[in-house]
Amino acid sequence: MSSDRRRARPRWAEWLLSHTLPQGVRGLSIKGDLDQEHDELRARTGRSHRLWYGWEATKLAARFGARAVRVKRDNRELGTMGRLGRDARYAVRRLIKNPGFSAVAVFTVAVGIGANTAIFSVVNAVLLKPLPYDQGDRLVALWEHRLESDNDRNVANPGNVRDWRARAASFDGIAAASMAFGHVFESSDGAKEVQAIAAEHDFLRVLGVQPQLGNHLQADGGLQILLTHDFWLREFGGDPSVVGTAMGVDGNSGEIVGVLPDEYLVWGEEVDFYFGNSIERADRTNSGRWLTVVGRLAEGVGIDAAREEMLAIAAQLREEDPGFNGGWSINVLPLKEEVVGDARTLMLVLMGAVGLLLLISCANVANLLLARATGRQQEMAVRRSIGATRGTLARQLLVEAGILAALGTAVGLVLAHFGSAAIVRSLPVAFGLPRADTVALDLPVLLFTAGAAVATAVLFGLLPAIQASGTGPGAVLVGESRGPSRRSGRLRNGLVVAEVAFSMVLLASAALMTRSFANLMAVDSGLDVANVVSARVAMTGPAYDEESARIAFARAFQDEIEAIPGVEVAGGVSWLPFNGVRAGTSYWRTDLPIPPTEDQRAADILNTTGDYFEAMGIQVVRGRRFDERDREDSPRVAIVNQTLAEAMWPGEDPIGRSLTYSWRGHETVEVVGVIADVKADGLGESVDEAIYMPMSQTPYFGWNNIVVRTSVDPTSIVPELRARLADRDAAVPLSRVAVVDDLVRRSIARPRVSAFLMGAFAIAAALLAAVGLYGVLSYTVARRVREIGVRVALGARPGRVLAMVVRQGTGMILVGLALGVVGALATTSLLESMLFGVDAADPLSLLTAGSLLFGVGLIACAVPALRATRVAPAQALQAE
Repeated sequence: MSSDRRRARPRWAEWLLSHTLPQGVRGLSIKGDLDQEHDELRARTGRSHRLWYGWEATKLAARFGARAVRVKRDNRELGTMGRLGRDARYAVRRLIKNPGFSAVAVFTVAVGIGANTAIFSVVNAVLLKPLPYDQGDRLVALWEHRLESDNDRNVANPGNVRDWRARAASFDGIAAASMAFGHVFESSDGAKEVQAIAAEHDFLRVLGVQPQLGNHLQADGGLQILLTHDFWLREFGGDPSVVGTAMGVDGNSGEIVGVLPDEYLVWGEEVDFYFGNSIERADRTNSGRWLTVVGRLAEGVGIDAAREEMLAIAAQLREEDPGFNGGWSINVLPLKEEVVGDARTLMLVLMGAVGLLLLISCANVANLLLARATGRQQEMAVRRSIGATRGTLARQLLVEAGILAALGTAVGLVLAHFGSAAIVRSLPVAFGLPRADTVALDLPVLLFTAGAAVATAVLFGLLPAIQASGTGPGAVLVGESRGPSRRSGRLRNGLVVAEVAFSMVLLASAALMTRSFANLMAVDSGLDVANVVSARVAMTGPAYDEESARIAFARAFQDEIEAIPGVEVAGGVSWLPFNGVRAGTSYWRTDLPIPPTEDQRAADILNTTGDYFEAMGIQVVRGRRFDERDREDSPRVAIVNQTLAEAMWPGEDPIGRSLTYSWRGHETVEVVGVIADVKADGLGESVDEAIYMPMSQTPYFGWNNIVVRTSVDPTSIVPELRARLADRDAAVPLSRVAVVDDLVRRSIARPRVSAFLMGAFAIAAALLAAVGLYGVLSYTVARRVREIGVRVALGARPGRVLAMVVRQGTGMILVGLALGVVGALATTSLLESMLFGVDAADPLSLLTAGSLLFGVGLIACAVPALRATRVAPAQALQAE
């Protein structure tokens, strides 16, 4: 065979060398003459084999020292999609041959993608979706702003709302509504308490909500009712014929005029129906402040312009009526911001946490691929030497990364499905998240996941592809034969350092939130509510229009409760602690001149029955409790909390002093007792001033939250409570039954769930970082077996070998921790509003997080280091 023929290698031989290799050849060794082999095969088969299939191709490849080759077609005859398909099939085969590597990589990606998808599904529903109203971006909430206390979300006065509507030109409409408590619905199953909203007839029109059935509320026409969608389904079975029928409420008959769509409204899903309420006849000075107001900006008017106009109107109202509006202004906020509330901070923090977790996952998989690509350097070098381009090799590795990302994303979506369901179950209770029922893996979430998958594949696939595709024969023969190259080592070490740094940020955040939660748990609520059950009794309707009827009923039912076996003491209050809603009023010392409106202090105002303070375990620190002396015809008395007593009479005894409050005009009471402060708004909130009065003298509210302390399981007396209440008046329902201790725990559900989620993400990050560190050190030990064997043969003790490996690992840990501390100090300030009793730069939290991560890292270093000490010189040199 001539040398010219060998130099002019036929097309089939070129193809076999350069395009068989990508199908799975590991280290081809050319043995013999290609043309001679071709001639032999042609003689045996009777035809020229430009393309080789199946067993014949396998035999041909085997004769050249290749392994497991299956030839498809000439690469030059394939298009882009064909080449990608070929690369994908090859990648799948390699992944199947390495199930351990594949499982670890897929699971690592799944953790990052799944966490991000689950949290983003909540963020999308709560923060990103527009409000379900027509042009919802033009809707605003209008609040009165009490300047003295900087309460910028105070409910509004009806007279002021009338003036806003008459004077403001920035709005197409302004309408008001208020939550209506204690209403009773006369259902076929008996009396039930319902949650209603008393709204102006155009309130829902301003919002841009159209009824699903029927019509809006009208300006006149008696008691008209608009059912919410959930209430319609629950109580009327979704029957459309209920529109136009009568519905019994509070002993009166109202007409159902329509059914609202299944959308989130201002007060959320707890609302059962809306009914009409006019504020046109309301008096400014006597009605107080109790309205929630929404406005629709006029076309082309921005919120800043509307805010400036409303501030000017507030200044006019202060000047015109300083006695009522002195010290008050107006706040204008986007309605979406009002709906979302403080959930925004939490959602953004959680999104940042899972973003870091995804970066750690990418770094971990990139390290696995780098180690794997380094092990394939001989293959890559030979493929480069016989004609494969860098682009071909890089494309192959990127396709492998893409398949890993796709598999990880598929598993991550399954994790996200169950994870988002768990979040939906837990977060609304803990956080009162709006629109939590709309959380779903919908199209926007899936598009986000697809984008995250692509970004993930690029992030963890690019570095290995660049490194491996640039490898030439010289690197294999000179570098890798002596151990891992410096460049590949620096890349792997750098990725581990990044993982440790990101993990440190998450662990520091988790430590801060855990300490904050621990501080909350240590707060004294002012209550002792073991074995205490509460329930609400709504006294509404014509039978209880008179205050004397409410007083008589509450007193009689109190006697009934105390007669139940197992009851130790019982009482009642108009507003339960930790319930989120209360009533307030301004007040002043009776023996001093009435202060200007802007200087008047505000306090919660509450009615009590029975021995409420003893039932709730509230300590009386001075004076007495209410008793039989405090009846309807007795001088009016009050009990105040310590915060009010110290504000009004600092260093003095308040017992026997008088104060005046403006609830129904100006009413004066004598202070007969001082109680310990109660954290009524939550353990992490400040204590507001509070005035308690006996219901027998001031039955302001048409309901009473009874509280019962028992010597038995508190829930065991509930059936007896219902029975005795039904015997007394079947039209009065017992509702909102709860163990009071559960209410206290629910008040700290937000920091508890926040700390749990952040801790879970941080632990996952630390474990991923440990896996990455373990992988790098294990790979380093495996590649340095010959070197370690020589060291041991020359007399190196196991301790020195152990220290050598551990020193490499601890070096990466310490660098990562240092960078992580800097990152933590820069980012944990975002948690400031979520912390209680701990500073965002708390040294103890940083030290705890760093120590934990360092300990996990040392454990990850231990196994490879111990393995290195067991290297036998003879075996190491023989293996080489």
